[in-house]
Amino acid sequence: TVCVLCSTSTLSAGVNLPCSRVVITSCQDYGDKGWQFLKSTRYRQMSGRAGRTGLCSQGESILCVENDTEKRKAEEMMRALPEPLCSHLGEAAPHALCRFVLDAVACGQASDSSRLRQALCCTLAHHQLRVSEHPDARRALDDAIG
Repeated sequence: TVCVLCSTSTLSAGVNLPCSRVVITSCQDYGDKGWQFLKSTRYRQMSGRAGRTGLCSQGESILCVENDTEKRKAEEMMRALPEPLCSHLGEAAPHALCRFVLDAVACGQASDSSRLRQALCCTLAHHQLRVSEHPDARRALDDAIG
């Protein structure tokens, strides 16, 4: 049994690692724009490791703050609605689509162009941007398929 695990915030994304308590030692997070105050979505993702539904009846999340200003901002952040989700697959279509194709083929999700297009229609990018219907995306998908 692992009693304590220390990690970066990266562990909170995409890993099913439930625990009973999460301690977030800083309100600052490093992202595309350098150090910033935690966004509500990031906080929820990290604190959501504690008390996973079906595995634990409850969980605790502790956020360490350094002063009253951070405390006020942290309280506002915890009450804030999560930011809307936005797919990045449609923003950098050629590079991202090549990666999508490689991943879909490697994991056995798609073995021909028809199945790749079906898989693309199941993505958030398709639902937000209709990326599979965009001529540049079709061309990139055809190029990626080879």
